[in-house]
Amino acid sequence: MADDPYPLLTPDQAPELQAGEIHLWLADLTALPPIPLELSPLCDSERKRAERLKIPVKRELFIAGRSMLRQLLGSYLGLPPAAVKLAYGPHGKPSLTYGYPLEFNLSHSGSLAALVLSRCQPVGIDLEQIDTRRDVRALSQRFFSAAERELLAPLEGDALRCGFYRTWCAKEAFIKATGLGLSQPLGSFSVPLADGPVRLEGRDDGWHVCHLDAPAGYVMALVQPTPIGSLRRFHLAG
Repeated sequence: MADDPYPLLTPDQAPELQAGEIHLWLADLTALPPIPLELSPLCDSERKRAERLKIPVKRELFIAGRSMLRQLLGSYLGLPPAAVKLAYGPHGKPSLTYGYPLEFNLSHSGSLAALVLSRCQPVGIDLEQIDTRRDVRALSQRFFSAAERELLAPLEGDALRCGFYRTWCAKEAFIKATGLGLSQPLGSFSVPLADGPVRLEGRDDGWHVCHLDAPAGYVMALVQPTPIGSLRRFHLAG
């Protein structure tokens, strides 16, 4: 897998997405210029969702994340951000309504957001902020497959916490890539701690996990149907 540096770009500087490439955008949503809801490119349903968020910080992060999504998609598609039309699958996965050969997935945790884009094949991204208060052993016993629990069993302390979050992140990226969401029980498939295939009922399921470098205090994973090839990374500037 070839990784580029992280140039700092604005949405209108988004490069052309070539076949076989993946573009990954990272943004600190708190570092972007705040956008009042009434001036944002959000659609009516997103505006209503923002209005239901009563905690100001959460509302501002939601507006910033959805504005980032629409600004970047608009840049790739040659459309104004407000003209980007999204549809949602039965389990909540967003997609474009135009039939464009552009697949994307968005994740945000803490103050950070990650957007991944690909041509023609589905992709899932998950970004997680590490919470040292969580009982990761108990959570793994509850949600992980037997094979995953076996991998984590000898680990302790920071190694256990790291292994748990890498596993959790890859599992979330998988169910986002497939569009199945939590209709796919988390314990029904296994993901690797290193890059490799997802396994379902003891066989490779045709999906591949790539664990990505993430900012301190976070983990991040990407899943798509084929092994990851050319990956280009960008930081979003305000």
